[in-house]
Amino acid sequence: MIRIQFDVVMTMVADTLYKMLASDLKRFENNTAKTLFSKFINSPGVVEVEGNKAVVKMRKKAHTPVLKSNEVFKKSWEIPWFGNKKLGYKWVS
Repeated sequence: MIRIQFDVVMTMVADTLYKMLASDLKRFENNTAKTLFSKFINSPGVVEVEGNKAVVKMRKKAHTPVLKSNEVFKKSWEIPWFGNKKLGYKWVS
């Protein structure tokens, strides 16, 4: 039996998730994971939960319009494992 190390598996999962993210972002389909991380992932934010709604407040950056144009960020999503709370996004200065 071949033993696969945990870090190798996690690297493969992360690589796949970055490729999925890149495929959803116009003009960034061929960017590296490092570029995607610095432009979209590595940004400060706050999650506020009130009642049955959770809002992720993220600071505006140069590439915010790319995220805002994506359908994922345009509407609220019901999250089953979070007590069916609605998850939404808001950009702040």
